[in-house]
Amino acid sequence: MNDVIIIGAGISGLIAARQLRAANKQVVLLEGRPRTGGRALSLRIGDGAFDLGPTWVWASETQVMGLVDELGLTLFDGRKPGADVYQTATGNQHGRLPTSSVAEHRIDGGTQRLTDALTQTVGAVEFDCVATAITDHSTHLSVTTNRGEFLGKHVIAALPPRLLARSIQVDDPLTQIWRRVPTWMADIAKVVAVFDAPVWRSAGLSGRAASAVGPMVEVHDLSSRDDAHTALFGFVPRTLAGADLEQRVRTQLHQLFGPKTTPTAVHIQAWWTERLTHTGDTEAADQTLFAHPSLHKPALGGRLHLTSCETSTVSPGHLNGAIERSLTVTQQLLSLL
Repeated sequence: MNDVIIIGAGISGLIAARQLRAANKQVVLLEGRPRTGGRALSLRIGDGAFDLGPTWVWASETQVMGLVDELGLTLFDGRKPGADVYQTATGNQHGRLPTSSVAEHRIDGGTQRLTDALTQTVGAVEFDCVATAITDHSTHLSVTTNRGEFLGKHVIAALPPRLLARSIQVDDPLTQIWRRVPTWMADIAKVVAVFDAPVWRSAGLSGRAASAVGPMVEVHDLSSRDDAHTALFGFVPRTLAGADLEQRVRTQLHQLFGPKTTPTAVHIQAWWTERLTHTGDTEAADQTLFAHPSLHKPALGGRLHLTSCETSTVSPGHLNGAIERSLTVTQQLLSLL
């Protein structure tokens, strides 16, 4: 009998496994993908890395900043000099777009370095293990998977509540709330355009843009600290994706930054195509439930706990939120086990 079964080896699941195993609890960590990290995913090209999931951490986010330092990773300010671009249907305006008042940083080598480093500290992970049901047996829970059944006194669901409610059978009224919670990034494509050099800077441009036209509604410079690897990335809402997205992205890059801004490759990570992120349904989510305190109530007799970034009221949707929520839940469990 395990003390805790953790479903999902994204950052919140990894944090939970590390905390509980450090306290000598019997833990099994299940992951449906063949890798850890969840939505923290970096595209490797040679010795360069370009983020297809989260990119930034902020100086005010103490949990993730502390973890970066503990794991021996380094941060840098990814903002580049030059003018920003605001694109409208009638043309472009150059100037400075609004920025956060808090310093934003990037992780050297890509965000996935954070979860890769964390993975090295947690021990065994059961990969390609997809949960299909969580059943209450009064004194414990069982998790049914494609690789058999696992038993535990408690279960941590370190995956989006909507995905949990719609892809894993759970007999509890709280699932009616979970199934309507928005999933961070689920309806967004992250586009990474790779270049041989930051050609937009020769025109005095920073590589940062906002657009009222699309398909990319935001664009940012994703180049490495030393510009040895150069790229731009943009966010495309699912509603603006449509057909021929890569060609439309290339056209928009020319419109924003000039005709020399021709990437050597364009990579599109449409998160709605990921079955372990998006549920595939079309029912509208209830935006008021994102980071709602009701998500902190355990289900199945107090034995099923949620820890994904969607459940944090501190930094919802951010790496920091996933860490904060996971630490909170594991502390609660350690007082019970």
